[in-house]
Amino acid sequence: MNSFSRVDLPLLSVVLSLTLLSCSAPETTEPLDTLGERPIITLDETVITDATPAANVDSPAIWSSEDETWVLVTAKEEDVLYVHRASDGALLRKVGGSGSELGQLERPNGIVVIDDLVFVVERDNQRVQVMQLPEFTVVGAFGMEHLSEPYGIDVVPFFGEDYLVFVTDNVGALDEEAAPADVLSERVHTFSLVVERESGTGAVNGFEASHEGAFGETGGEGALWVVESLKVDPALGTLLVADESPRRKNIKVYDALDENWELGAFRGVTFGEGLFLSEPEGIVLGVCRNRAGEDVEEGVWMIVDQEERVNHFLAFDRVTFEHLGTFRGAVTLNTDGIALVQEARNAPFENGLFAAVDDDQATSFFRWDEIVASLDLELTCPEGSSLLPQSED
Repeated sequence: MNSFSRVDLPLLSVVLSLTLLSCSAPETTEPLDTLGERPIITLDETVITDATPAANVDSPAIWSSEDETWVLVTAKEEDVLYVHRASDGALLRKVGGSGSELGQLERPNGIVVIDDLVFVVERDNQRVQVMQLPEFTVVGAFGMEHLSEPYGIDVVPFFGEDYLVFVTDNVGALDEEAAPADVLSERVHTFSLVVERESGTGAVNGFEASHEGAFGETGGEGALWVVESLKVDPALGTLLVADESPRRKNIKVYDALDENWELGAFRGVTFGEGLFLSEPEGIVLGVCRNRAGEDVEEGVWMIVDQEERVNHFLAFDRVTFEHLGTFRGAVTLNTDGIALVQEARNAPFENGLFAAVDDDQATSFFRWDEIVASLDLELTCPEGSSLLPQSED
């Protein structure tokens, strides 16, 4: 199936499964044994980076070179990116520093890596800055004319080597009621990016960014009251946006780009009601692949429920959004962003790395294969495919 082709979701099964859930989350300050009638699994962190209490770290992204895997984390108070070695969590370097010049950062929040490019959302510079890895060579910035209070980001391939960028804008957010319609209609901004590279070396000389528009429902269940995290499924054209408002606490399902090339149509589906106890936050997608490495369009969404005492990571079916299970870290709490690669370069993460920010001051690394096994997530994959790396033999 081509990227961004729309899928007819089994809406009846989604509605039926969601109606079984309570409309209000239970109030608790103690760890729960179950969530949504499924047991909550506790997993030990494989690696936890050294704590930096003053940094106010927010979101991770993961990049693998030919030799090793790095975890990049935004530090909002220090205005830098932390670069950690995945195998042991060692801090390799810091990138950035306070300011508005290119190469400097002001309250970096959302971050995503695609190919050899890292995209960083700067809330207080009201822009997205782009750097090329592994040297963090500054390529440029965009969005300054359109973004007011940007937070979350996702980037997907578009027409070969170009990219489509989605950025949430939380300007005017109100916890207990909706913002005005003109604000809600521009909750998610989209940009297209055409990158210019040198022939042979692949070095990026620059890019051309175009604002393709902004979208968001202005009323009803699809309205985005308080937004930060979002994630695109490029194969199915699905866009998930987390609504953190205490009056909402759910995930909205939008079209990233439908069959008519329209951006951001609400699909009329929300999920997670009654399961998120505090704030739905970071979102990642694990895909089922066959032995040839092809996406078979099944898999699992992992979404954080951020809380200082009962922090959870919830798994949902990629297509039906059925709740599949929940785990918590042995020590990890108050998680903002998460990141996932399903195959990393170094032990002990050859079968995948799941990174989660821990209480604004550290980053926890979990083994993806342990998460998959503990929650029986392989059951989401058709025969012959897996959420874990496979050889073609």
